[in-house]
Amino acid sequence: MRRRFDLKVRRKMSEPSNIFIPTTRDEFEKWIYNHPDGYVINRKSRYDAMIHFGHCGHFKHSDQSASLTDNLKVCSTSLEDLESHWLDKYAIRLKRCKDCKT
Repeated sequence: MRRRFDLKVRRKMSEPSNIFIPTTRDEFEKWIYNHPDGYVINRKSRYDAMIHFGHCGHFKHSDQSASLTDNLKVCSTSLEDLESHWLDKYAIRLKRCKDCKT
């Protein structure tokens, strides 16, 4: 049986309650641990963003010094809400991860 981590969700008042934007590696790792079937948008640059499942191998780093939050991450358990929020706020077309097949 998996143990769920406590996670305090910090968000701006204008963001929907099911949108989570982690600011630290620990917050992000806890979110994907608790929501492996959730969705994560990783923005690599101003015009390059990709959507992944929480369990995607792209987020598995054994090097603890590697930053998982240098790039903006936006997370949600709802694909529809996440995509809608992303397009409203950032207006960047999303690519789909070919490895985790989102």
